Amino acid sequence: MGAIQHSKATEDAPLLTATPTGAVAVKVEGELQTEPKHHALLGMACVACSALCFSFMSTFIKYLTYSLTSMEAIFWRSIVACLCNFIVVKLSGQDLYVAPEYRRMLLYRCFVGFSSMGFAFYSISQMVLADASVVIFTSPVMTFFMKIDAISLISAIAAFGGLVCVVRPGFLFGYDHPTASTDGSWIAVCSGLLGALSQVFVFLIVRQLRGLNVFVIIHYFTMSNVVFAMAWVALVQQTFSIPSTPLVWGAIIGCGMFTFLGQSFLTRGFQLEKAGIASVMRYLDVVFVFIWDSVILGEHINHWSIVGAFIIVTVKKSSEAAPLLPTSSTDAVAAKTDAEPSHHALLGITCVALASLCFSFMSTFIKYMTFTFSSMEATFWRSVGVLVCNYVVVKVSGTSLDVPQEYRKMLLYRCIAGFACMGFAFYAMSQMVLADASSIVFTSPMLTFFFGALFLHEKIDPVSLLCAFVAFGGLICVVRPGFIFGYNHPTAATDGSWIAVCSGLLGAVSQVFVFLTVRQLKGLNVFVIVHYFALASVILTMLWLALIQQSFYIPSTFLLWRAIIGTGICTFGGQMFLTRGFQLEKAGVAAVMRYLDVVFVFVWDSIILGEHINHWSIVGALIILSCAIVIADEKQAPLLPRVDLGPKVDIIPRRHSLRGLASVAVSALCFSIMTTLIKYQTYSMTSMEAIFWRSTGAFVFNSVSVLSMGKSLYVAPDKRKILALRCLAGFSSIGFAFYAVSKMVLADASAIIFSSPIMTFFFSACILHERIDPVSLLSAIVAFSGLLFVVRPGFLFGYDHPSDGASWDAVGAALLGALGQVFVFITVRKLQGVHAVVIVHYFMLSSAIVALVWVLAIQQTFVIPAVFDEWRAIVGCGFFTFLGQMFLTKGFQLENAGTASVMRYFDVVFVFIWDSTILKEHINHWSVVGAAIIITSAVVIAVRKMQQ
Repeated sequence: MGAIQHSKATEDAPLLTATPTGAVAVKVEGELQTEPKHHALLGMACVACSALCFSFMSTFIKYLTYSLTSMEAIFWRSIVACLCNFIVVKLSGQDLYVAPEYRRMLLYRCFVGFSSMGFAFYSISQMVLADASVVIFTSPVMTFFMKIDAISLISAIAAFGGLVCVVRPGFLFGYDHPTASTDGSWIAVCSGLLGALSQVFVFLIVRQLRGLNVFVIIHYFTMSNVVFAMAWVALVQQTFSIPSTPLVWGAIIGCGMFTFLGQSFLTRGFQLEKAGIASVMRYLDVVFVFIWDSVILGEHINHWSIVGAFIIVTVKKSSEAAPLLPTSSTDAVAAKTDAEPSHHALLGITCVALASLCFSFMSTFIKYMTFTFSSMEATFWRSVGVLVCNYVVVKVSGTSLDVPQEYRKMLLYRCIAGFACMGFAFYAMSQMVLADASSIVFTSPMLTFFFGALFLHEKIDPVSLLCAFVAFGGLICVVRPGFIFGYNHPTAATDGSWIAVCSGLLGAVSQVFVFLTVRQLKGLNVFVIVHYFALASVILTMLWLALIQQSFYIPSTFLLWRAIIGTGICTFGGQMFLTRGFQLEKAGVAAVMRYLDVVFVFVWDSIILGEHINHWSIVGALIILSCAIVIADEKQAPLLPRVDLGPKVDIIPRRHSLRGLASVAVSALCFSIMTTLIKYQTYSMTSMEAIFWRSTGAFVFNSVSVLSMGKSLYVAPDKRKILALRCLAGFSSIGFAFYAVSKMVLADASAIIFSSPIMTFFFSACILHERIDPVSLLSAIVAFSGLLFVVRPGFLFGYDHPSDGASWDAVGAALLGALGQVFVFITVRKLQGVHAVVIVHYFMLSSAIVALVWVLAIQQTFVIPAVFDEWRAIVGCGFFTFLGQMFLTKGFQLENAGTASVMRYFDVVFVFIWDSTILKEHINHWSVVGAAIIITSAVVIAVRKMQQ
């Protein structure tokens, strides 16, 4: 028994000891030095950063193989990575000596790593990058066979099905599909699989090198790659290409730098996190590669590759995770007295998020099926697939299907509510655009709060009530009733009828009862609940088809059967994750996470089904999602457990270390939507009129919040001067920025205005006496360089016309706008004792008054909106300004001004996304690179914050 426990502990332990880089845990005078305490998510964050870096490396490698062989690409990549690592080694004073007991294993690591790279890079050069990456990332699945059990065997078979979707053999998929010309040869596929197999041995060997420093391993690995690649080129290839263009040299340098960063983050992440959990995060590499492959390299990604990647990633996650519920029989009701296992605080909402991903694929398959089937036939085949998958798992795991007496009535309600939900929802999907139907069905989380209050006696707070009404406004944007939006807009032909809309709403109500009943079934095994629900759905659909529809269609094409199987698998995965998530998390909070389904459905609906999504549907979905974020912020438990100091002790609530940064990032999302609406407004009114209407709308929404919360608007005398400065700085910043935008090219003005985060570091050090963190400052400068790639100012990238250059007064206005933003950040930081709604109240009120005085006294003309579209833009602008100001104020009250200000760069990233999706503007590849740099800098700051 002791040996088994020791083996388990060894497998779950971090790969390397979690000591600082360059340090070794030693005993000092008989006492072991204590390790530094790290944030719980630091290890996973490091591995996620490594995935981002390696995805860029793969993209650069793909570009290099357009002009170099795969072995030449390895040579140049390794030289730059070796140089970067050597600089770090010298600066840190790290000794490169390797103890004799590690030398043989280090040699194996170098040889196997080189083999993995050689096979992988050849595969990348011969296949679409996304397909090659998915094949290579079957490596974690291969580790199943190191220790075979029933679940792992099923997972491996499912992963093989995903691999088949990626490589698309002709005898199954045909030889004339759209991407047949770019599908990899069997040599390339086998090379990718050999690369994956080599990667397995790399992971196993690295486990044996846990005592070596990160940079020592990287040094000898990259140096050996240079030697091996030179030997191959000299003896086998016998030709060698020296890059001759700046773009190729840029790709080589970028490839080497991202390789070095990726290796550093990866090794550090495996030092801090358990091997299984950390390896799951590597699958983010596949996600990033799909994005860069499509956006930067412009390669067409077959939708079956997306399905295959999803299957492989899901299999890996489910195999590495702890069992969702104990697999003992339900006789263990008596085991309630036993201590329940301790779960991570985020396990419940993570399960619901994974359920959303599964259900989004299911919805896409269902939509495809309803092109041929009725909605009830689709329900039947879906339920049959789920029943089969679940029954296999039940038999393999030995789970008893007996249901204790006290659960039977609630389980019956869950089956009826689930069937009703499916029937109504599938009918809505068959009659409407999938994205619209999903948005309607997913009003259910809002309804959950009201029904939870009615049946579970949960209290409804004013913020949730306000969000519910605003979400209803988002719903109106999605369904677009004719009496508001007219009957002749471009997508009127595909808008759903009122019967379809009502069916979607009934599906939402039924889903609420599903959430509530599942919450009451927390003592029942997941697979037992899914089994009886799927069985009941099969029986009820058969009765409907026999008695009412009186016809039945049996699929006759391979595509339909694939859709049926995919529906069953995704539904089974979704039901399993959903049930477990609602057993672990409160109904209201968990229900909010289901909104991720809407996001995923919008993506699949556009990419896979090719349906046109109305821009108002996107706006409505964003409004609903924003309300969900607000409710989650209000309702969720702290991410880290609080210490119980007794019922009588008043303590300041402990906040998550990233709460401030997250608030500023959400404010950037809100302000980006506001900017898009402002752009629409300024087509018919001046910038000062736009400021007036923006401030008035935000003031109204904020006043509603003040009244509903019962907040006093009194401001202490010692805070009034700072509040006045905040209002003055905010209005000045807006005024100068709008003037600069009106007189300059938008990109140039944005580049100057968004220099404010860098200024904030220095002003906050002088005024607030905040310490300048060198890493955060460097990240801010790097993020600013990313901003330059996004906006591409003419003074760096050139002008299309000579007249595009800006006057000095416009440049001065932009700089004053940036300076005004700096003082906004600093004054808000000094107003930590004043509630956010109070600050927003006076700022919006003063902005509206000053703007009105300006319009009446100086402009002397005033435009009152005359069309409904403009009023909609004004309301939306005011609402998102209110939300943005709330999150911005709260974020700067919680976080250092300099660090938090960098998160404002997300505003540029979001605006760039809305410009491309809503306004349909062309995406420049430099914009993608810049956005990635900004996001990377933000991640570095977040990781730094967690480490501190």
